[in-house]
Amino acid sequence: MRKQAALLSGLLVLASIVGVSGDHAGAASDSHQPVGASQTLVSGTGVPYSVKLVTVINPATPATRTFGAPAPGTRFVASEFTITNKGHVPFTNDANLDASIIGSNDQVYSATFNTVTDCTNFASGRVDLLPGDSETGCVVFDIPSTVAPAHVKWASTDGIGSTVEWTVTTVVPPVTTAPLPAPATFKTFTRIYGQTADATAAAELEHQFPYGHGQCVGTPTFRSVVLATDATYPDALAGAYLAGIDLTGTLLTSPTSLSTAAQTAIRDEGVTFVYVLGGSLAISTGVVSELESMPVYACGGTSEVPGRKMTVDRIFGQSQYTTAAQVAEFAATGLSTHPTLVGSAAFPDAYSGTNALGGTGSFNETSGLASSSPSKSGKLPTAVLATGKGFQDAMAAGVMAYEERMPILLTTPSVLSPQASSAIRALGIEQVIVMGGPLAVSNGIVTTLEGLGVSVLRIAGQSYGGTSVELAEFESGTATTTGLGWAGTGGLTIARGNGFTDGLAGAVVADGASALATGSFATSPTPLLLTQSPTVVGTTLATFLRRAGTAGIGGVPVSRFTILGGPFAVTQATINAMGADL
Repeated sequence: MRKQAALLSGLLVLASIVGVSGDHAGAASDSHQPVGASQTLVSGTGVPYSVKLVTVINPATPATRTFGAPAPGTRFVASEFTITNKGHVPFTNDANLDASIIGSNDQVYSATFNTVTDCTNFASGRVDLLPGDSETGCVVFDIPSTVAPAHVKWASTDGIGSTVEWTVTTVVPPVTTAPLPAPATFKTFTRIYGQTADATAAAELEHQFPYGHGQCVGTPTFRSVVLATDATYPDALAGAYLAGIDLTGTLLTSPTSLSTAAQTAIRDEGVTFVYVLGGSLAISTGVVSELESMPVYACGGTSEVPGRKMTVDRIFGQSQYTTAAQVAEFAATGLSTHPTLVGSAAFPDAYSGTNALGGTGSFNETSGLASSSPSKSGKLPTAVLATGKGFQDAMAAGVMAYEERMPILLTTPSVLSPQASSAIRALGIEQVIVMGGPLAVSNGIVTTLEGLGVSVLRIAGQSYGGTSVELAEFESGTATTTGLGWAGTGGLTIARGNGFTDGLAGAVVADGASALATGSFATSPTPLLLTQSPTVVGTTLATFLRRAGTAGIGGVPVSRFTILGGPFAVTQATINAMGADL
């Protein structure tokens, strides 16, 4: 194996969503403002910006073409914000992650991706502002009909954690309807988690490879693991493909010191080789030195292997797009022990159909375009393309990348990244699965891909939960015609969709443990579905579960869940609601 020098990479935007609770750290800068007030905050990259709560619309009217409606017993409430960049450099943020509503019952409600007729959403929740620019947009919430919005909260998720709250003093009285009976406690599930993001990733790896039973990753002569930063998501997302090729998993660490959870898992799994993803700002040279000085242990972690030290290989680029391309090209060409490194698939019937919005394909609920048919017959070398500006689409696709050996490439939303274009040519990719609608990956990118001679299938829902549902339908579709032919297992893997810490390393779990432990690919992977938030299932997922519990997935009715993350990531009440939907 080759070993690359650990050189300084370009600056990564390091998000601060660590752990499983989804709560925002830091004290409020000036809480309990009146609606209409503006507050200046500072981003994690030092850019000052102001947030003004323009109005609260309660109830808000679902848009005519919204995919789904408010869940039974709930209604939409919309908060309209004006964001102004007061700094001297560009500013980027995600309003859907930063905004929340605190109800009269003291419960916190996270944003949805639904749209309403009363105001216009920020595009995919994103705010991209040049110095001095402002943008006004809407964030929509789905809250119980018997609960009034008491406060609106803005909590920065990009590194500082400064917050502001507005008190909603004038509200439209909520609709008073009889509360729905609480779903019965659903007990047929397995929860995999730790107390931190790093510990959750380690628990997911160790759940699939139980070292206590002698079932460690790899073989005694070569046991590898992928290591990525816990501060942001692109590197770990791209690493699902590499982990799948080596039949291992992904561990997470802080950028500046090797996490205890990762260190312990490396020892217990008897790891001999670590792939470090990202440059020295993602994972420092000090962490690499810690790894290189570690002794190698036998499977189980109780005895050292005499004379062996850890081998470390850093794979990185100057941006998340370059790193993803480098991971794909390294995995596909640098691992001589595996004969077929880029997966091929055929699903010609999945290309057919046009939806009511004009979008193309059988698994597309948006206006996004794609190819009307594959350019060639038979199985084609296939890659996954997702936005590098968000994590949900690529995270849901991580299981497919792991199981089917499909590289995950990242792009900007509007223009195909040159790094992805170069990797597509270098790897001989002839078919690309685009994840998400045209706001995530534009129609112009589809045109560019087709110009490269690549057939494009778009998989997209009206929300990140909806996209994960469309992907699950595709994964369980008939092999060689409409999908990948994944056989039903009676189970589904679930992670929250408004935070990346729990599902980021979860592809190894959804892919299945038993077949991996024997050194071959899993024969029955399960789709990874995303909830709207820790406390809200989401309309599209609920509808899917009702069908999955009766008609089944892959011919088998679903009766159990594997939950990634602790009780603050996916609450017991949410699990109960999903169980009631089956």
